[in-house]
Amino acid sequence: MPGILDFVRMEQGETYRETERGDGVFQPFYVNYQQVQPIRNAFYRVHASPDYEMILPQEKTYRCLLDDQPVKVRKGEFLLIHAYQRHQDLLSTESPYHTFHFLMRGDSAAPLENLFAEGLPPQLQVERIPDPELLETVSALLWREVRKVSGPETFHLCNSLFRAIFWKCISAYPPSRLSELFRTGVQSNQAALHLIRIFERNVTGMPSLDALCRETGMSRSSLNRLTTALFGLPPRKAFLKYKIRRAQQLLNSRPDRKIKEVSDFLHFENQFHFSRIFKQYAQYPPSAHFGRKERREGKRITSESHRETRESE
Repeated sequence: MPGILDFVRMEQGETYRETERGDGVFQPFYVNYQQVQPIRNAFYRVHASPDYEMILPQEKTYRCLLDDQPVKVRKGEFLLIHAYQRHQDLLSTESPYHTFHFLMRGDSAAPLENLFAEGLPPQLQVERIPDPELLETVSALLWREVRKVSGPETFHLCNSLFRAIFWKCISAYPPSRLSELFRTGVQSNQAALHLIRIFERNVTGMPSLDALCRETGMSRSSLNRLTTALFGLPPRKAFLKYKIRRAQQLLNSRPDRKIKEVSDFLHFENQFHFSRIFKQYAQYPPSAHFGRKERREGKRITSESHRETRESE
């Protein structure tokens, strides 16, 4: 069976999982930078990562399926894939590309998994690079740093350089494509942060609307206005959507986890109720996390710093 080293040649810098938290406003936290050269034309497996991924073609056009919809990214454009978004690379030897992996963090209780507006078509996650020359210069500086022997200062330097790339690219999106929560930032909306903390505290239960009002200290109408502004949904539906996000995290984190186990943990009535709600909000059934037989899978990774370790696995 083809393995991860069979389809692309990839050079990457050190991978970081920084424990630092943001100051309330959502910020990107650099994870790694990879330069990918496919060595055969192939479909890579469908996958969903807890990281965000920013893809910039080096030559010609990068293609993928994003939430089962075809997406093209031409040279001079970039694609931003949000956390846990299902995608499948359509690899071509004529289309090398750069990819940045990163996390979005604010307060520790409020990770941001999707900075896009609710229901945004995947094709609108592609945009023109606003300043290609500047981006190329900063990317070259970042690549030079990630190729060095890492030290305690390396992450902070790489993080600063990547943030320059991120904010420059984000500025290219019309505001309407970005979520209200991302645009306003939780620092300027303490009520939003408080609400997310309450959702997290109650994620294994199913509080009533009155209970949510009591915990937030809001009336029904005020709470409805807040959740509508943040999630585009009334309170109970917003809470259910948050629970389904947590379910996706649980299913992704351990492939052998049973659906009933997740259903019971999150306090749904039963597995069938959970599956129905999951499909309603995630647009695919929870069973899709298990036993997928991909047509072809694997990526070839060659990293000067990690090659021996990876090839021995």
